[in-house]
Amino acid sequence: MSKRQQVLDAIRRLVASAVPDMAVDGLEPDDGKPTRLGDGGQVQVQPGDPGEADVDLSPPTWWWEHGFPVNMAVTVNTAERVEVVLDAKLMAIGMAIAADRTLGGLCSYLDAEPPAFGETEKQGSATIGWADFTIIATYSTTSPLG
Repeated sequence: MSKRQQVLDAIRRLVASAVPDMAVDGLEPDDGKPTRLGDGGQVQVQPGDPGEADVDLSPPTWWWEHGFPVNMAVTVNTAERVEVVLDAKLMAIGMAIAADRTLGGLCSYLDAEPPAFGETEKQGSATIGWADFTIIATYSTTSPLG
């Protein structure tokens, strides 16, 4: 398995452990937002694009700053504001990243960009809120193929 896929799988596990009440899916970039959400909400971790690598020549090493897009959706049926629920879940993911910046040794460094919040939507008595952000993993490989 490529280092790229190992990092993606580790990020999905990290997110799933940080927000265990949410369904965590891995979708392709062209897949749309889910049409139905479970009670805890849903997180989509996409493979992203590793972009151009920096290359060290001796020994040959490719250094990647790979952005993994994350889309989060929550449903709130109570008087609690959707922004508060999203914020709590984002903070849980942020704490999980801070607790394991190397993903168990797979990365040199792991961080996240600030979230962008989508418009809330009403479905019956429920309010759906969205947040999108990117988890950045810095890692190296011995081949440009991964």
